[in-house]
Order: sequence, then structure tokens, then C-alpha cells
Amino acid sequence: MNNKNLLHKKLYPFPVQVGEYTRLREITGDDTSLILNWRNNPEIGSHITFSLDKLTKKKHEIFLEKYFDENMNYYFIIEELNTSKAIGTVSVDNIDVLAKKAEIGKLLLGVEHRVHVFEVYYLVQRFAFETLQLNKTYAFQQEANKACKFMEYLGAKKEGVLRQHYWNGVWCDNIVMWAMFLPDFLELKGRYERMSSAIIN
Repeated sequence: MNNKNLLHKKLYPFPVQVGEYTRLREITGDDTSLILNWRNNPEIGSHITFSLDKLTKKKHEIFLEKYFDENMNYYFIIEELNTSKAIGTVSVDNIDVLAKKAEIGKLLLGVEHRVHVFEVYYLVQRFAFETLQLNKTYAFQQEANKACKFMEYLGAKKEGVLRQHYWNGVWCDNIVMWAMFLPDFLELKGRYERMSSAIIN
């Protein structure tokens, strides 16, 4: 069997995701300065697991070139819907066609925009389960990351802990693996729809 035939090829046109307050569009080279500012801001970039090193323009350009050449993953820029202002990032990576799973990563939102985290999380999961027809999504987080407490609230299930797995610059932190399956997503979808209906009414 040719494993190349099992690789996911990115959908075209790019599947922009739109919610009540936010939109997820594809990253471009024009976003480079924003990405550098976010990733190198200790208040924001420190929440990305495995990103201890400073991101340089050269590193990011190499990453983008590989991203567009491979054409397999989805790297979203999060925008406010009413202003089109870019406020963060999220991605769907490592899509496994046979196992019908993918990794959710690169979630970055400034403190002032974290009110949108529930909708962003819903939109990216909706894309994974309804558009890509996956059965499972998963994510990794440093256990010391304060955002860990939001994962259970969002409906993710703790799969396990990699103990003393990642040097965070101060100590070897544990890494928590979170997962969401289709029933979990359907529950998340119901919560989102009820919240949206309550706001509209």
C-alpha cells in the first residue's frame, strides 16, 4: 500500500470558519509580524507547548514555506468578525486519514480576547468533526498552564499525563494529553447553539 495515498490533502478553497463573533481564515505571509509578536510575548506565547525558543522571522518563513508546500494541515488566523482584526491562531495538524484523528494546536489568544475561546474551540472542532469527518481530536498542554482548567469545561477528556516530559525553562513540566470524540463534540455543539440562541433572544 502506498502511504502517500493516505495523506490528507488540504481542502480548496480554504475552508474559512465563521461564528457569531469570530472568523477563522488561513494564515498568510502578511501575518508574519503578528505571529512573531504573539509568539515572543511571554504573556501569550508561553501558553504554546514546546515553544520555549524565541521565534525569528527566518524560522517562521521556513515554517510557512513547508506548510504551503506540504498542503496537508490547516493553520488558522482568528479574526474578530465585526472588525476583521486578527486576534490569535489555532491549527488542525497531523491529520490521520485511517485513524480519523487530528491534533488541535497553536491556540493563541491575547488576554483581552480570551472571551472568544469557547467559540474558537467550537469552530475548530466543528471543522474537524463535520467537515473533515474525523472521529477524534487531541491536544497537548503543559500541566502548569492555567488554560488546562478550561479544557474540561470545554468538554475535552484527559487521556493521560506524560510526566516530567518538557523543560519549560524552569523545571521539567508534565504534559497533559486531551481528547475529544464525536459524542463530546455533539455535546459541545449543543451548548454552543443554546448559548447563541439565548444571546439572540
